[in-house]
Amino acid sequence: MAGLALLATILASPTRFGEGLSALLHPRLPEPAVIQVRSLTGDVSAERGDAVTVMAEVTGTLAEPSIHLRRGAGVWRALGMEAAPESTGPLAPGETSPGSAAGAGAAAGAAGAAAGAAPGDAAATTTELATSSTAIPGADARRYRFTIPAVDQETHYRVTVADRDGNEAAATGSFTTLPPFLHVESLEIEKAGAGPFTVTARALVVDHTGAPVVGVPVRGFWAGDLGGQAWEQEAVTDGSGRASFTLAPFTPSAPTSVTFSPAYVGSPFPSNPWFVGLGGDTPTFFYDQPGNGAHYVTIDVP
Repeated sequence: MAGLALLATILASPTRFGEGLSALLHPRLPEPAVIQVRSLTGDVSAERGDAVTVMAEVTGTLAEPSIHLRRGAGVWRALGMEAAPESTGPLAPGETSPGSAAGAGAAAGAAGAAAGAAPGDAAATTTELATSSTAIPGADARRYRFTIPAVDQETHYRVTVADRDGNEAAATGSFTTLPPFLHVESLEIEKAGAGPFTVTARALVVDHTGAPVVGVPVRGFWAGDLGGQAWEQEAVTDGSGRASFTLAPFTPSAPTSVTFSPAYVGSPFPSNPWFVGLGGDTPTFFYDQPGNGAHYVTIDVP
C-alpha cells in the first residue's frame, strides 16, 4: 500500500516530489533573517536648544538597538538623554518631538551622570533605546525612539543593532542647528531729577530659548521733546542681557511724553562679531522683531 501511495504521489506531482526528495538528500541549514535598521528621522535642521527625536525601525531581530552620538567634530559618545514617551504612531521623516527641552534636560543630566558619561570622555559609549519600542502589527519590525533633550550644535547619530550570531546593521543621520533667533524680551524706562531730567531705557535681549544674550549691540530711537539732543543711540547688552540707553539731562519746553523703541539688534560694522551681514552671506543670527515682547515704552516728563 505504501508503495502504491508513493507511486500515486510521483504521478500526480512529479515536480513537487522531486523538490521534496532533493531536500531530503541535500538538507540545508535555515537561512538567517536579514537584519535591517532604518532611520525614520533622517537629517533634520533644528533651532539650538530644541529637543529632537531619533526614530528607528528594526527588522529581522528582537535585539535592542543602541545609539551613538557625536557633537560637532568630537568623539562618538553617549549624551545625557531621556527616552521620549511612547506615541500612538511613528514620527514622520524629519519630524521632531514637540515641546521644550527644559524639563527633559534636567532629567537627562541626571541620567547621564548615573551612566557615567562625562562630556570629556574620549571613549565611544552607547545608550540603549529599549524603553520606547513599538511593535508594528503584521510585520517583523519594531520601532524605537529616543529624544535628545537639547541640540546646541551639529550632532551626528548612528543607530546600530546586532543579533546573537553577530549579524549587524546600522543607520545614520544628523541634526544641524539653525543660527540663534534674538528678540527684545522686555523694555523698562525711568526718569530722575527735578529738572533738568534724565531718562534711562533698558532693553532685555534673549535668544529663542529665553537665555540672555551678552555683548550684542542694540540700536534704539527716542521720541519727544528731548531738548535738541540726538534721538538715536546704540548700546551693548551687559552680562544680564540688558542694554541701557540714557539721555543727557534736559528740560522740555512743555510737559511731554518721551518714548523709546528698539530699532534693530546687531551691528552694521563687519568687524563686529554681531555683524548683520551682507546679501548672500550665511547668517550667524537672526533678529526676530515680530517676537519682541515689547516694541516701545513711554514715560511722562515731568
